[in-house]
Amino acid sequence: MASTISLSQASLAAGIATSTLATFVALSPPHKNPTRAPPTGDFLRHVNATGGAFRALVFVPIGLLSLQTLILVIGAPLRLIAYASLGKNFTFELSKPDGLMTSGVYRWVQHPSYTGMAALVVGNAVLLARTDGVLASWVPRAWAGVFDGVVKSLAPLALGVFGWGLWTRVKQEEKMLRGEFGKKWEEWHKRTARFIPWIF
Repeated sequence: MASTISLSQASLAAGIATSTLATFVALSPPHKNPTRAPPTGDFLRHVNATGGAFRALVFVPIGLLSLQTLILVIGAPLRLIAYASLGKNFTFELSKPDGLMTSGVYRWVQHPSYTGMAALVVGNAVLLARTDGVLASWVPRAWAGVFDGVVKSLAPLALGVFGWGLWTRVKQEEKMLRGEFGKKWEEWHKRTARFIPWIF
């Protein structure tokens, strides 16, 4: 008995494979730290929420499958552009850079890698944590309604924890950059959006 694969099944499989590859590449450290960074009060390092530990976290969806396209359209490329722009200065641990990057993507956005990471997290959650998608393979049909309610109830909490962690890291980086580059950083900070050009 031959089995047939529908177009929707094939597109879901292709989306998951592409999402997995793009997320792996975009959340893998582009460079090893040349030396162990001195203690800097780096909160995310202390709670082990960087590098491999971060990739193990699973966040729940906010419910719109169309957001999954952010993975390919915004998330992975934006993160990879940040890797390329900063070169060896892009590390997962908080460390002082050789200089202040204010050109390229950093001309418009101060933290493009975090914008890209947020797009990846939301996009993957929407794609992978839907009870009518991948989770349907693991959740018995009778539990789908209950599980869907739990997922939707926990989504704001999960996104809040992610947002708080991201904001904490951004403030620590900005404090370090202000201390390192002073007035040059302050001028760049005033004219450049943190995450989304001309908006935020």
